[in-house]
Amino acid sequence: MRTPETVYVPALTGLRGVAAWWVVLYHFSEPLWGVVPEWIYAFVKQGYLAVDLFFILSGFVIYLTSSASLQSLKWGGVSRFWINRLVRIYPLHLILMFSYLLNPLALWLFSESGGGEGRYDWAYYFASVFLIQNWGFFDDLQWNIPAWSISTELAAYLVAPVLMGVALVRLKKNQVWIFLGGLFGAIGLVLLFGLGGKTTIGEAIPTLGVARCVLEFWMGLCLGAICSMRGSTASQGDALRSVLIFLLFILTFWLMAEGIPNYWYAPAAFAALIYLLVKGDVVFSRFLSSSVVHYLGVISYSTYLVHYFVKDWVKFLSESIGMFQLAVYVIVCGAASVVLYRWVEVPSRGYLKRRLLGVSS
Repeated sequence: MRTPETVYVPALTGLRGVAAWWVVLYHFSEPLWGVVPEWIYAFVKQGYLAVDLFFILSGFVIYLTSSASLQSLKWGGVSRFWINRLVRIYPLHLILMFSYLLNPLALWLFSESGGGEGRYDWAYYFASVFLIQNWGFFDDLQWNIPAWSISTELAAYLVAPVLMGVALVRLKKNQVWIFLGGLFGAIGLVLLFGLGGKTTIGEAIPTLGVARCVLEFWMGLCLGAICSMRGSTASQGDALRSVLIFLLFILTFWLMAEGIPNYWYAPAAFAALIYLLVKGDVVFSRFLSSSVVHYLGVISYSTYLVHYFVKDWVKFLSESIGMFQLAVYVIVCGAASVVLYRWVEVPSRGYLKRRLLGVSS
């Protein structure tokens, strides 16, 4: 039987790249108003949902790559998992946090607003260094804004062994029970945001971000378990699945246009999209697996972490914000992503794995 650790679905890497650039455009969307069709602008303005896709996708991939070692709950496997995840996320995050020290310095030296009070609180900075800034200690987002999701991902990684070694094992690898477990995660999101009177899943990030992440991470774990049990490699491309993905997009846009709060449908839609891509289709999987899009996925973590830093500096150095500034922002984000991936992510990951785990990559 094929083990989960052997599975790799290139389309999911490409999907991660598309999601990262969705966030990039979302955070610099002002110049697009009146330039692109209204439906495209509306789609870009939903870019904050990409983190929900990241959370579900993260749980899915973690199950496929780490379930065998984590379900036993042995310390060796658990500690190795935690080290692997920290090696993956922390070095680049630390580099960006050091880089962000330039921002309040520049504001203090050259801006009438001074040192950027309200955006560059030092208590928040030190919490960010340790990736605990979004664990309920603060009421807002500061410094490298997108890093809030990395903070919540760390929380998900910490509880992942319990989720897999206790919760999923107790479901006894029964597809129906595991599906119901994933459905419980989706219902939990509706209750969490609906009972709190929220209109979107992107609200109250400092207080609800961890719960949002862990519930969606759990949905991804359940989805990974189901796909693994049903045959986890992508099957031969199926035109019907392409049609289903297209209809999924149409349904999602319709629900969005109707004003339905997106916590009712977005997580479920992302889970369905991942499932269909894993099974394979003749259009979307091929596009996402293409060399350029796939590479965008490979460097997507660098893209995600660096883009807000680039945004801050483009806006700081510009007297106005228009299409030219957007073009500069996109070009610099792309170039910085390549540089950071090649010269920070890959070398630091290799070095730390050699030192901490005794492996070469």
